[in-house]
Amino acid sequence: MKYKKKKTKLKLRVNMVINTILISLLFFGSIFLFVFSLNIEYDYSKTIISYNEKGNVKYKVNLNNNPYYTEKSLDMNQQYPSNLINNIVLDFNFNFESTKEIEYKYSYYTVSTIVINNKNTTINNNPLLLKKDTYLEKVNTSEELKGKSISINKTYSINYQDYKKFVNNYKNTYGLNVDAYLKVTMFVIVDGKYQDNSWSDKDPIDITIPLVDNAISINTNNLNGSNEISENDVTYINSTFFLVLSIIMFVTSILLFIQEFRKVLITDKVQYKYIKQLNRIIEANKDVIVKVKNKISLRGISVIEVDSIEKLLAVQNELRIPIAYFEEIENKKSSFTIVNEKTAWQYKLEVKEDK
Repeated sequence: MKYKKKKTKLKLRVNMVINTILISLLFFGSIFLFVFSLNIEYDYSKTIISYNEKGNVKYKVNLNNNPYYTEKSLDMNQQYPSNLINNIVLDFNFNFESTKEIEYKYSYYTVSTIVINNKNTTINNNPLLLKKDTYLEKVNTSEELKGKSISINKTYSINYQDYKKFVNNYKNTYGLNVDAYLKVTMFVIVDGKYQDNSWSDKDPIDITIPLVDNAISINTNNLNGSNEISENDVTYINSTFFLVLSIIMFVTSILLFIQEFRKVLITDKVQYKYIKQLNRIIEANKDVIVKVKNKISLRGISVIEVDSIEKLLAVQNELRIPIAYFEEIENKKSSFTIVNEKTAWQYKLEVKEDK
């Protein structure tokens, strides 16, 4: 009766390979995390330049000769009798300031727009009847420049009564009830460049002057804006969390590998010792040992445990009864039993782990 020694060793080797693969995954995972923790890519937007654009329009209302006003002109933010207005002087101012020196080119133009709306309608927002644009100054473009600031100052004189007369003639000619105003707008276009970044801004500064009412208020729309030019950048940061985790995983994988390797060596050694001893017993006593398929029931029988196969063989030699051999746990534990009426003698051979 030969014990399957080769099959046992094969199972041990397979278990060792599986466990080694799992531990290797932990080991190489720790290396990956370690490298990752030192090279975490972080994308962010970095402001490389910022700039402010401010613009306003100031005005002065010059009056015709009249017996009511001693002043020849009135300042801003008042009510003005429209029939007494001679002209309105507009002062447009635009300023650009950047945090760094840039390459730039700017242009500007100014448009006066008469807008006439119909007031005799049930439609909301007074539908547009007429819109007429006139260039007070056509496009002026600068040469290529360098610097951090731009300043533009322009002055225009608006002959108010000419515009008012135009609206009255339109209204009387067609018998319409209208609302009308004059809008004067200066547009400033700045084309800037800094390093590899370029941009173009078009900003309006405007003033609105009513043309129908007997007493008018003038409204201005000033410019006060800021902007920034950004670019995406990448940096690498260290992650303490992933670094510590990788170290823990690395140390754990090494310890588990050593433990598993030691376990395999010890198991292989003790099982080999067990198999060798078992084969020796069976080969030496094959005439008196019988292998049984089922475990012998010892219920109600007095069992005497012997501590060596030699003592059990002595009992067999005296009683002349075969020894029943049963493998309780494959490759780990076997029992040898002699039963004589109400008494049984038993020897157990099992794997004993080295400490």
